[in-house]
Order: sequence, then structure tokens, then C-alpha cells
Amino acid sequence: MAHLPRGRALAAAADRHADGDRTEEWEAVGFNIPVAEFCKVETPVAVGPDLLAVEIDIDECVQRLRVLADAEIAEALLNQRAVSGIGNIWKSETLWACRVSPFARMASVGDEKLREIVVTARKLLRQSVASTSRSRFAVYGRRGEPCRRCGTVIEMRRQGPDARVTYWCPRCQLQ
Repeated sequence: MAHLPRGRALAAAADRHADGDRTEEWEAVGFNIPVAEFCKVETPVAVGPDLLAVEIDIDECVQRLRVLADAEIAEALLNQRAVSGIGNIWKSETLWACRVSPFARMASVGDEKLREIVVTARKLLRQSVASTSRSRFAVYGRRGEPCRRCGTVIEMRRQGPDARVTYWCPRCQLQ
């Protein structure tokens, strides 16, 4: 396995699965991973619809998210069994674009708003993959800076059992 400077993407060129990072079906890529453990899973984990797929069923996405009624919406969006593809950046950016508080309980978000969130997340994800340059984020990584929409200071808080970072505008995202 090649050793690359810290902070660089690692895409190792191992020829055998035993070396841990590439098979004919997948390749692991990571950033600043001190230890990576790989294991063979006999039964694949069921994941939700891939938001980067050519076609997806928005209603299925909504239904899968609805099951997480007690969760805060930002945490639900990170649940790859509900919908797959959303990470910290696009969770924060999507909820800002849709003017939804990341701390709102799923049960309090209506179906139409949830559809809007899924469609927006899909659009943002697809744009990020198609673009070769990083666009300026509306909220992600902008703690203490003014909101691009209203000028209120962007806040950041760790959220959920994994303490994932969430960025939001407390004025724009009241719902």
C-alpha cells in the first residue's frame, strides 16, 4: 500500500482483496484514516435509494424517512438505510436551501416539505458530482460568518450519537 502525505486522498492499488482496499466490485477511498478494517459481509446491508441514481422513487424515499419519525431530520438524512448518498455537507446545505431546522423532528415535517428536501438533496448531490470546482457553500464550514440569505451568523453544533457537525442559520431555518 502506498503511503501518501496526510490530507491526501488514498486510493491504493492493491491487487488482492486481502490487501484490503480494492476488488473487482469496489474500491475504498478515504481521507486521514489512521486505521481501516475490512470484513466480508455474508448478507449485504440494505441501503435506501441512491440519490445519485438515474431514476429514483421520491415517494419511497419519503416513506423510508417517515419510519424515523422520532429522529431529528438532520440525523435521519444521514441514515443510509433511508436514503443513500447524503453526508454532512449536503445534509447542512439541503436543509438550509429548504429552510428547515436540522433539529426539527421528522414527525413535524410534512410530506410535501420532505419531498422538497429529497429532491433538493438529489439536485445538490448531482451538481457536486458534475462540477469539477468546489462551489461556495451556503452554510457548511461557515460558522461565525454571515448567512448568504439574511446576514445572521451561521452556527455549528455537533448532533446525534455520532456527534456529526451540523451548520445552520438560526433565522432562515426556523421550521
